[in-house]
Amino acid sequence: MEVPAAPLTQRDSKPGDRVTASDLVRNFGTWRERALRAPVYILHRGRPRLILASVELVDMLCRPLEGGDSDSLRLAALLEGSPDMIVIVDRTLNIVAASRSVRARFGGDAAHGSPATGLVASDGAAVLAAAIRRVAAGALAEAVDLPLAGEPGRRVSLAIEPHPDGVALFGRETGGATNDDRASLDETFAVSRGAAVARIDCYGFLDGPHTALATLTGIGDSMLSSLRFVSLFTIGSRGRVADMIAAVAADGEPRSGPAHLLIDSEDPRAVTVAFAPRRRKTGIEGVVALVLAVN
Repeated sequence: MEVPAAPLTQRDSKPGDRVTASDLVRNFGTWRERALRAPVYILHRGRPRLILASVELVDMLCRPLEGGDSDSLRLAALLEGSPDMIVIVDRTLNIVAASRSVRARFGGDAAHGSPATGLVASDGAAVLAAAIRRVAAGALAEAVDLPLAGEPGRRVSLAIEPHPDGVALFGRETGGATNDDRASLDETFAVSRGAAVARIDCYGFLDGPHTALATLTGIGDSMLSSLRFVSLFTIGSRGRVADMIAAVAADGEPRSGPAHLLIDSEDPRAVTVAFAPRRRKTGIEGVVALVLAVN
């Protein structure tokens, strides 16, 4: 059955578990079988809007929160809706449950029963295992910073907290030169006052900070972080910009086109906007845009 979905901020666990409505209709049998194993997210303009899921899963999620199941249902709802990296681990160091962002980032490595040490590089596995055992045995919470599995140069900072029959891991990806490079590039564009790079998440919101974009538009950086990218353009340009974002997110092919950017206290400015996918090993996680002033 299909049920309306609340806004989602990350992909779910497996590559290919998001599908456009047209592809769903053409290959319904295939997607029906996948939905029996895990929810399938149906896209509208590149954004998940509906879920195709088994009756058993929907019945479990819609069951009233009462009796002994209430805590587990609340935990399931938290993990399903949270954009943060959260992993519940038992005393045998195996994953019990993981938030949507973790399942999207690690795929099968974050599945129920998988070793939690598989989330970090092999040279950090022993450190993570020892920390989990200490916290699970009754020690105070700990924090570790370890190399991330699958991406050299990337790291994950983990807060490890006690949890019934195990621990809870709260993570944040860090490390590498990527963030420094982005900051330097943003500062360079800011000086030009005619160009900016924008990082856009899978829901179309700006994923900041965006120093150059703030300079180009006259809108404060703190305000930009709460805006959808398309809202920076005139009404006549928004449909075209939204269509390009959705298309790039769907097929990964770069696109570009003309638009008119809203400038604080000034007439709209003619620009060219180019889009390319933001990729992870599990798939496309958003879009990056280059905004170039025409004059």
